[in-house]
Amino acid sequence: MDTRHAKAADIPSLDRLLNGPALESLLARHGRTQVTAALRTHLDDLRRSALAGSLDSAALKEGTVAAALEANLEVSARLRMRSVFNLTAPYCIPIWVVRSCLRKPSAPS
Repeated sequence: MDTRHAKAADIPSLDRLLNGPALESLLARHGRTQVTAALRTHLDDLRRSALAGSLDSAALKEGTVAAALEANLEVSARLRMRSVFNLTAPYCIPIWVVRSCLRKPSAPS
């Protein structure tokens, strides 16, 4: 088990990670824009940890980065998908129904 502390210079580049095989499935599922934004945030967190001296070198492996990104993207996707109530549907009545209800009954002939 590699428990060596990593430096900020050891953090892989955004471009290298995006073009690597570990993120292919995430790019296909979530799109390049969302994956890039999540990856930038994750790399910033790694950089802060490295500057604080608490970054484990195992956290820099592509598979570990991909797993962390997948968890973050799944949480954000769940937050975006929420139940919405459509309260306008009961009021969408065709106009011919309204007219037939408002028409005076005709006298029997």
